[in-house]
Amino acid sequence: MKEEVAPSAPKPVDARATHFRLFDGFRAVAAALIVVLHCSSQVGADGWKGAGALFARLDISVPIFFAISGFLLYRPFVVDHLAGRSLLNFRAFYWRRFLRIAPAYWLLVTGAWLAFGSIELHNLKDAVITYGLLWPYKGIWVARFNGIFTVWSLAVEVAFYLALPFYALLFGRLVARSTRKLALELAGCAVLIVGGFAIYGWLVWTRPNGSPSTQWLPAQVEFFALGMLLAVLSAADTPATRTLGRRLGASPALMWGVAAACLAMTAWGIGLPHGSFFAVIHPGQHFAQEVLYGVAAVAFIIPGIWGPQEAGPIRRFLSNRAVQYFGLISYAVFLWHDQWAGQLAHGWNVYSHLPWPRFAIFVGLVFAFAIATAVISWHLVERPILALKSSGPGRRRGPRA
Repeated sequence: MKEEVAPSAPKPVDARATHFRLFDGFRAVAAALIVVLHCSSQVGADGWKGAGALFARLDISVPIFFAISGFLLYRPFVVDHLAGRSLLNFRAFYWRRFLRIAPAYWLLVTGAWLAFGSIELHNLKDAVITYGLLWPYKGIWVARFNGIFTVWSLAVEVAFYLALPFYALLFGRLVARSTRKLALELAGCAVLIVGGFAIYGWLVWTRPNGSPSTQWLPAQVEFFALGMLLAVLSAADTPATRTLGRRLGASPALMWGVAAACLAMTAWGIGLPHGSFFAVIHPGQHFAQEVLYGVAAVAFIIPGIWGPQEAGPIRRFLSNRAVQYFGLISYAVFLWHDQWAGQLAHGWNVYSHLPWPRFAIFVGLVFAFAIATAVISWHLVERPILALKSSGPGRRRGPRA
């Protein structure tokens, strides 16, 4: 009788991993939440009793995106630091980030201006501020009426991109001289996390409700730093970090349960108002929301960092081909969805003519239009431009990031 061979167990992610394939799935889920969030605000569904509170808190997806960026962008640097290498190349890093962000964003601005008419560019100054992604620093609440307010977080991402190589350079030099490399990296992340929360707390307690500065990088750095902390822990190959990784990666359902509990708490547990963009929020509620969002972002992405990456329904869902593809084009979905939501709801007045349940149908239409635009953007603009990554500045000694 032929001996049966037992199937090999799924392999967990290890400290030497360079690709985290479930992260496109994370992007897909976060992008879907953003679409529902802005659809609800376009038609007033975020003001409904019960479900409206949940819709209003789907901005939890922004900290998730920030944590993803912190993890994926810092991890190659920390791997080099802990291995005693230094492959940092500023020009190559910035060139690659520019190609990923700017062309697709410029396409959005042009489309919002010429096709949708949702923004107005009256002069060269307007064009420089808008195409240069400087408008969030001109007053984020006023910019809400500029038609591209929903991509304010992109300015925060760019600020992080600009700052990260300097942080990596500093810690690369400090770690190279230290015999406690891991402890130093962890301490650096801890300082950023505590400092970010402290700055945010100070701003919400001392500035008027809704101060734009709460949406700038110093007050948002904690979310990136939480991702960086996970990057350090996953890159460190020590008995303690291996044990921690096994425990954290053992139950994706538990991690997502923690994230869901944090979302539910912000929606219904801490008394946050919903349904009005300018609602007055107590500083304590602001800060509690920030902390809960941070915990949720960390718990949400942990299954893609540790544990068998093919095991369980959550990981199989994240690795599904359709989900992965949606994650691949999610940047353009993020850029374009609110333009289509506004056009469908107010330009074409579609929402008021839909049958019951009109909100679900409206969200489906927005997804359809946004995905169609994103597919065109990815295949005709983004992917061809990203092919230039290897031919730009620093191509001979570019960073692994």
